[in-house]
Amino acid sequence: MSYAHKQKDNSCWQPGDELTQQDKELLQCVITLAEKLGRTPIKSECKEAAKLKARFRTWHNVILASGLPPLTDKNQIQLRNEKK
Repeated sequence: MSYAHKQKDNSCWQPGDELTQQDKELLQCVITLAEKLGRTPIKSECKEAAKLKARFRTWHNVILASGLPPLTDKNQIQLRNEKK
């Protein structure tokens, strides 16, 4: 593995990384949306999804970093299906 591959990409958050104050502020929109919806939001429901993905890389990482239940959680699936 080359040195370039060993270096950490500091522009993107990865599981296990500490959240900066800026990260917490960025994630607040997802947390607020989850409170409004009563469940973890999907990417298409969040107006800030592109900005969040630029920092956290994947929507899964956004949800993980925000501390919300995963979209694959049985309860979350049930809550999404109830709203349809």
